[in-house]
Amino acid sequence: MPRRAEKTKSGSAVHGKRYPLNMRTTFELRRELEAAANASGRSLAQEAELRIERSFRDQRFIFEILEAVYGRGAAGILSVIGHVMKIAGRNVGFAATQTLEGAEHWWNDPYAYDQVVRGINRILREAAPDGKIELPAAARIKGGPPDLNFEAQYENMGEGFALGILNDIVSERPISAGNEEIAIQARRLLGDDLVKRLKAKGGKRDRPHSTAR
Repeated sequence: MPRRAEKTKSGSAVHGKRYPLNMRTTFELRRELEAAANASGRSLAQEAELRIERSFRDQRFIFEILEAVYGRGAAGILSVIGHVMKIAGRNVGFAATQTLEGAEHWWNDPYAYDQVVRGINRILREAAPDGKIELPAAARIKGGPPDLNFEAQYENMGEGFALGILNDIVSERPISAGNEEIAIQARRLLGDDLVKRLKAKGGKRDRPHSTAR
């Protein structure tokens, strides 16, 4: 195993002072750094420092974007779920396939995928609020059309929204208001194979929140 990095003592920190960072890298990465340094007019060390700083800044920026789009609480849950998907997916994917390809594309292995789902479910269960799960009072409204079951709608509302988004992702033209951008970006990120997988299951897909029991 590689030796753990030694921690720099904060008590000896001097603002603006440069501290040595001894590191080795591959030939290909060094050539890329050299080319970037030559193009920018910076030294090799300055170029490496700038790019390391950017990586940390970009990482913080991701969390800020999540919070801006989804709100603080949801962003926190999403960040934890994403991290579980990353570490569990890669590790279990490699354990299942014994290949780097299996680690990077864990969603193509049934066992690895199931283990990631279990990890995500554990996070969601741990974060769940205390209390009894009850349908809201609005679900018990009577006197509507005979084919309209309010209880069925409310009972399956979350899954219904999820299936609506999935249907828009595999559709040529999203039909749900507000799903256009997420459908476009999701198709791009998922790639053809995952979109085809979702589309293949579309024949069995319905909208439970609009189905009366």
